[in-house]
Amino acid sequence: MVSAYLLAKNGHSVQLFEKKIYPFHRVCGEYLSNEVVDFLKRESLFPESLDIPQIDTFEFSDTYGQNVLADLDLGGIGISRFVQMIFYFKRQKRPGPPFTRGFKSKK
Repeated sequence: MVSAYLLAKNGHSVQLFEKKIYPFHRVCGEYLSNEVVDFLKRESLFPESLDIPQIDTFEFSDTYGQNVLADLDLGGIGISRFVQMIFYFKRQKRPGPPFTRGFKSKK
């Protein structure tokens, strides 16, 4: 959605298709590196009104309950993909590309 928004913002003709109905849950996307936060803010694609937690440690655990911790040098934010989709979809309704939901391609 971000790429489609940026292309449309820069004068390209864009049509965005999604086979599911927005918003929907995904298992991934709970972490964004702080590297992208300034970009998202500059493009008005960062949900400033939300209380978004900062993340500075990664914890990995295996099926046996063993944990490994690692510091994240750049850090990041914790935001669900679902929340991001809602925000981008609302943002997309402003000037931006047409957005077709519930579209299934035959190929």
